[in-house]
Amino acid sequence: MLLRFLPALLLCCSGCTPEPVVSGVQPPRQSVEQITEQRRVQELRASPQNLIATYKKPEGVYIDARYFGGRNYDQVRDQLTDQMGALQDSEDLGWQGKEMVFERASVRVKDGAIYMISVPLPEALRRTETLGVLGFPPAARDYIDLTHEYRLNNAWSFRRIRFIKVSPQGEEIQRVELWKTEPEG
Repeated sequence: MLLRFLPALLLCCSGCTPEPVVSGVQPPRQSVEQITEQRRVQELRASPQNLIATYKKPEGVYIDARYFGGRNYDQVRDQLTDQMGALQDSEDLGWQGKEMVFERASVRVKDGAIYMISVPLPEALRRTETLGVLGFPPAARDYIDLTHEYRLNNAWSFRRIRFIKVSPQGEEIQRVELWKTEPEG
């Protein structure tokens, strides 16, 4: 018990007092207006309109499917047309929404959101190259290998990514279907 108080006892007996603790200088407080303005600027930076307005397609990407998946069709229509070409055809799919076929790809939209993107590739590519030209990191993943396709489930916030093979024995991909979600009926 005495050992517990020994350091304080020694300090008192030596006649020394501990050095005073200097508290830090408090920064001046911000006014309510300054805080409100900071929050407004942060909200504007993070707003969907600002993110879309500052979007720039990455170099080497054919169609940035990763960016378009799940986005509101009306908000990204211009970027979509720039990358996929002119609208060729549109079809009502009933409870599944609407399919729009462009020159280089097609999309399905339900309740304003793009839930599926189908991209025929201009040339046959391997899986990692395919991911790269669609805006994904070209990383090795746990692919499900089926006869005519490879699949990735629950990757990069997409429900399913289907890589349609050129031939059942080959590894080259000719078309990709990217399902952000599946429509509910």
